[in-house]
Formats: sequence, structure tokens, C-alpha cells
Amino acid sequence: MAIRRSRGDLGAVQRGFRFAGDQFPIPGRRWTSPLRWNVDPGSMALLPRRPGRRGAALKPKRTAGGRPHREARRDIAARRLLSVYLFHGSEIRLQEDLLAELRRACLEPGWEEFNYLVLDGDGIDAREVAGYLDTAPAAGGRRLVVVRDLPSFLTPRGSGDAGGDSPATSPDPEGEGRWLDTIRRAGDAREPTGVLVFTMRQPADARRRLYKELLRRGAVVECSDYPVADTSRWLQRKVAERGKELPEAVADAMIHLVGNDRNRLEGEIEKAIAYAGDELRITHDHLAAVAVGGTAWGVFDLTKAISDRNPRAALKIAHDLLTGGEGPVRLLALIGREVRLLLAVKLLGQRIADAPTIASELGLHDWVAQRYVKQANAFTLKELQQALAALVEADLAIKSGRRDGALAVELLVAGMTAGEA
Repeated sequence: MAIRRSRGDLGAVQRGFRFAGDQFPIPGRRWTSPLRWNVDPGSMALLPRRPGRRGAALKPKRTAGGRPHREARRDIAARRLLSVYLFHGSEIRLQEDLLAELRRACLEPGWEEFNYLVLDGDGIDAREVAGYLDTAPAAGGRRLVVVRDLPSFLTPRGSGDAGGDSPATSPDPEGEGRWLDTIRRAGDAREPTGVLVFTMRQPADARRRLYKELLRRGAVVECSDYPVADTSRWLQRKVAERGKELPEAVADAMIHLVGNDRNRLEGEIEKAIAYAGDELRITHDHLAAVAVGGTAWGVFDLTKAISDRNPRAALKIAHDLLTGGEGPVRLLALIGREVRLLLAVKLLGQRIADAPTIASELGLHDWVAQRYVKQANAFTLKELQQALAALVEADLAIKSGRRDGALAVELLVAGMTAGEA
């Protein structure tokens, strides 16, 4: 097998059959997947994915110049405080964690309700915020003022993406000017009595004047997804606080199935802890029993049963998923994702022997990659190609009304288990 690292344009040759949100191959055509690789079923070559069209203009980067959230958290915990901050991005929990650190650093115990103020940025005047900052805090410490979702940090509607690094025109230049003055006064204060924090649930526009002023006078912290390794350690700490153990492999499996959303993960781990009862260690069985990951976990087990050539177990899992309310078309899409991963692992395995390198190439957790490597060894390349073709046929049969959905899924599973799909 050849792994070609072409820099050419793949957009014109990437074709596929649209299948429940994924793409499956038609013979002689390349197909795309959510992995980092495209697979050419004809030559069985892996091609690195390159999003976008060759020569297409890139959108201006909106979040340049910010500080890593770890660095900001470390400085706040060490009481190396600045007078003005911007926390922006989709990870709201991370913003709240940083705010909690600021509250501990700024506010005297017992005086939080006097010195902590949260304001809605839509409709608030900068002069009012400046007045709060100039007011001396009660009982020492610092006053903490939080302004949420100030529109002046966002791209104005109708301005589009053109313009490169030129600042977007503000719909309220006078109001924006007052905010600029407030940021300058807060950032230049020699003996500041307050800390001003802007929080944005959307990425701020790095071209805006307020953003650039904050970079000069304070700190801009981008709060995007937590690194997966950090989330894994966080999960283990949460479980340890409850007097139980969570092996790293089980934590990685949770993140793989549930996603890197700490709010959801916290709820799922609470269910697993409650189900474990007096048992000290949380296992994969506990997670599966409380439906952590939902259908994804069931498909994980279904793929294992197929690779073990266990038709009774595979058909039972498929039947349970269907009777549990999972739609046949969506279930086919999830099975298809597993087959594509197995095919990619199989192809890479011909050149790369160790699972950690395969995990890195495909963007998988080590534990997940090891499982896929083991399962891929149970199939030949021809069997995986046949499985992909059978998935397309099953999808067409369901959508054309030629076959009942549940029957199509069960026939597919039986064929894959027998190696005849």
C-alpha cells in the first residue's frame, strides 16, 4: 500500500454517495470521511485531507494574539492580576473556571455580594461600568465587574468576511469610543481598585478596535475546547474526590463516546458512580450499563461482536439498538463510521506497526486505536470493501422502500459477521 502525501487539489476528484450525513464509496471514486485521510477504494491509497479549494482565499483569523488559558489561570492563581480581561470562545465552563479563580483572587471572603457585579453587555453604557470600577471596594481587596456578551467585540452584521486585517466598521462609533476610554483607564490605572472582565460566548473579532486595545492594556484569553488529555485527568480527579478510581483507558473511552464536553461528562460520571455502588473502580461495564455514550457505545460493542465472528451477540445488540428507538438509517451511518475507521487502520497497519503512531495519524485516543487495530486484524481488506458496498446497498434498499429498515440492518450485520457482506 502506498501512502501518498500529495499537495495537489483533491476537491475536484473527491466524490461520494451521500449516506445519512456520511459519504460512502462508489467504485472508482474517492470518498471522504471525518478522519484526516481520504481513501481511494480503487488503489487502496490513503490521501491526506486538505480542506477548502486550492487557491481559495482564507477567512481572516478572528482570535489572533490571545494568551493560553493555562497561562492566564496560573497568573491569576499567583495573584499576578491585570486590570482588564477578555474571555471568549465556545467553552463556557472554562470561562466560568477562570472567573472563579478571579473571584478568589480579588474578593474578600464574606464581601462577594458587595464587590462582585455581573452586567449584560447589551444596552449597558461604558460610563456606568467606569463608575463601578472607580468605586472603592468594601473591606479591601478589589471590585470585580463582569460584562457579558458586549456586541462591540463581534463582527457587525452585513460587514462580511472581506477586509483582511482592516477593522470592521462599528454601528455605534460613539459608544465604542466610550468603551475604548474605559478599557484605557482600567488598563493604565497605577493603583487599580477594580478588575474589568468581558466574557463572550462567541469568538471575538480580532479586527475590532476594542479587541486590539485589550491586547495592549490587558489580556485576551481564548476559551475553546479543553485539551483531551486535560479532560481525562480532570475526570480522574472528579472520580477520586468521590473515593473511587477511574482508569485512564476508561476515561479516554468516555471522552471518545460522549465528547469533550465537561458539563455532560460530569453528569455521565455521576451516573456511573451511582451505579457502581460499593465497587471501588469504575469500569467499561459501569459506563455501558448507564448508557454513557448512548448508541455510540452500542455500535462499539456491535463492531466487536462482528470482528469476533459472533453472530448471536451481534444480532442481539443490533436488535436492542433498533427496539430501543434508534433509526435504521442512522444506525447504518454509525456502523459505516466504524467500518471506515477499521479500513483506515487496516491500510495504515500495512506500513505502521505500532498502535500509538496509528492513533496519532488518525486522531484517536491510544486506547481506542488499540481496540481498532485488534478488530481490523479480524478482517481482510476485501471484507471491509465488501462491507462498505453492502452499507450503500442497505441504505438504498431502505430509502427506496425495497426492504424494511430493521431487516436491512440485521441482514447487513449477519453478512459482515460471516465475512460475506
